[in-house]
Amino acid sequence: MPAAPTIHLLGISYHRAPAEVRESMTFNQHAIYQFLSLSRERFPGAEVVILSTCNRTEFYLTLGENSKISDWLALIREFRPHAPAIHETCYRYHYESGEAFNHLAKVASGLDSSVLGDSHILGQVKKAFAYASEQGACGKWLNELFKRTIRVVKKARAQTDIGYGAASVGSALAEMIAEQERLAKLGSSRILVIGAGSTARDIGRHLAKSKSRELIFMNRTWDRAVNLAQECGGCANVIEQLESVASDVDIIVTATSCPRPILRKEVLGKLVNHKHHLILFDASMPRNIESGSGLKVITIDSIRAKQSYALERRQHAVHEVERLIALSLVEWQKWLSCQPQEEAIKELYLSVDSFSEKLADRFLHTISEEETMYEIHKELKNFLHAHVRRLRELHFSSQG
Repeated sequence: MPAAPTIHLLGISYHRAPAEVRESMTFNQHAIYQFLSLSRERFPGAEVVILSTCNRTEFYLTLGENSKISDWLALIREFRPHAPAIHETCYRYHYESGEAFNHLAKVASGLDSSVLGDSHILGQVKKAFAYASEQGACGKWLNELFKRTIRVVKKARAQTDIGYGAASVGSALAEMIAEQERLAKLGSSRILVIGAGSTARDIGRHLAKSKSRELIFMNRTWDRAVNLAQECGGCANVIEQLESVASDVDIIVTATSCPRPILRKEVLGKLVNHKHHLILFDASMPRNIESGSGLKVITIDSIRAKQSYALERRQHAVHEVERLIALSLVEWQKWLSCQPQEEAIKELYLSVDSFSEKLADRFLHTISEEETMYEIHKELKNFLHAHVRRLRELHFSSQG
């Protein structure tokens, strides 16, 4: 029986590839389907899963008939001819078998994420697996790889603190806003987010998870405010309307790189007189909300303290997550090594039916045909079962 095929991983990530390189290798669902279709034509029998996020693009492969890893690189170059990641002066990495399993498990668990323990990546891994399965590009080998990975990551998240709390500025701030909403008994809050950079985007995406909030985005560049509002299911307003909009919201969040205050104490003084409550968060450095208004401002230091505590708890969980992944890797390697024997066992059981028919011809004149077939079939399976169990036990003892 042939041995299990080598599983290959070709990829780029934020560790080594800058944003423009990663952008050139981004695959949306349509592009994934196109590539999977092309790979089936070129390499019959191959299996492929493509994981593409803002931080990485990775190809999990079994090579198929008469193909080499260089053939797959050539296919990717053909599909994305201008992508710098796939040429010889490259940012890519290539792992095989156990290293590929270990890498995928670390990615899916958030150990390899820009924010330790990121929970979104597991959903992205599941989606990549589903896309490949829908297109018939995921067979026995990658099925087992991804199912075992998803299983061990779920176990890690359930048994450790790898997903504890809010570990990004956006998630930490969203938790703090939720606390303030509860204290102020705001059933439905209107939140103004000033800024449209990466921090504001992180904040907006986390705030948008609650459908009871109305989000308003402002930025000095109108198009960026509109784009962020569309991404987060909110609306945009022009910065010139800041004072009037601020007077009609419950919470204001600033997250810009402006070197001077955007909300000055004179404006804030008017807001104090106009509203019974106003909650202010300043996620900027330098600060965007001027002090001296009498209003309480929750600053970036408080937000980062919450973020740091969550990251500390997650960091303490890393060793245990790695231990669970290592155990799962051993089990997967055992499964791989057993496959030639399992295939032989499968064929052995399948041959029982035809063998039973042959034996039945010898007993046709002793008892009825139906009784003969039944008895022989039953006895043969009972006989085989004991031997198969012993065969498996011998195999595992040889691995120990």
